[in-house]
Amino acid sequence: MDVVIHLAADPRHEVEIGWDVLTNPNLIATARMYDAAHDAGVRRVIFASSMHVMGCYEFDEPYASIVSGRLDDLDPTSIPLVKGDDDARPDSRYGATKVFGESLGRYYTEGANIDRPDERPMEVICVRLGTLPPWNAPGKDYRSLVSWFSHRDAKGFFRACVERPDIKYEIIYGASNNTWKIYDTPYAWELLDFMPVDSADDHWRKE
Repeated sequence: MDVVIHLAADPRHEVEIGWDVLTNPNLIATARMYDAAHDAGVRRVIFASSMHVMGCYEFDEPYASIVSGRLDDLDPTSIPLVKGDDDARPDSRYGATKVFGESLGRYYTEGANIDRPDERPMEVICVRLGTLPPWNAPGKDYRSLVSWFSHRDAKGFFRACVERPDIKYEIIYGASNNTWKIYDTPYAWELLDFMPVDSADDHWRKE
């Protein structure tokens, strides 16, 4: 097997969702996936992380104004974007489980081959996903203007993650080509040589 795309997790990020719910699917299963991939000699793991890893940045300005809909005095082209290597600030236990998955990815690209240095290290791409609603349209909240990821954009994005050569370890953000951004999605588009075609602005609050 050449590539594993790991999407499995309990996605509930409400503050009342506790470790009794999240430990098995989001921590133990993720660790076992990495172990199995490493033991099987998988070349690349694409780990579905989440923007909730960085969600507490959204309490800071100007991001708090964006997610609250106070947009009149903001220029979307001048917003300083949160980078993949900025400090993690999870907004929930769910977000913290994704920090764990990202750190395991770093371990398997750098530390896991200490006892077998002649083998090729695993490649890992951690994708901090936005929102992919099953109805394939942004929600009616203002945060959806930032986080929405259309199904066709997500499909092309993950294909690019599989096909992009010369990756070691990357943390990138996944969302459509939305006008309002908090997270540095353009870095991912440049890295992957991929440009999403949809935008939340074209669909938001339209019936």
